[in-house]
Amino acid sequence: MSADEQAESEVSAADSPALTAILGASLAHGAFLNLATARYPAVVLGAEAASLLGITNLAHPTQVWIGGHWFAVTGILDPCQRPACWAAR
Repeated sequence: MSADEQAESEVSAADSPALTAILGASLAHGAFLNLATARYPAVVLGAEAASLLGITNLAHPTQVWIGGHWFAVTGILDPCQRPACWAAR
């Protein structure tokens, strides 16, 4: 499997409606990872991570520095409302 095919396979799984249902995730801003974002470093931030970084919306192109590389922020998740999230705090 080529690197492009591998990336497309991983993004297809990440963009799956089943995955978002399992995670109980929904977007506050932006978009989930998809085939359009598979070709460059992109990330969806959790609500708390975005808040700690001072990112409140994606009205302007936004990038974060992770592990020595810039990643475009494509989305910000809504805060988790499930009891399992509360236990993790």
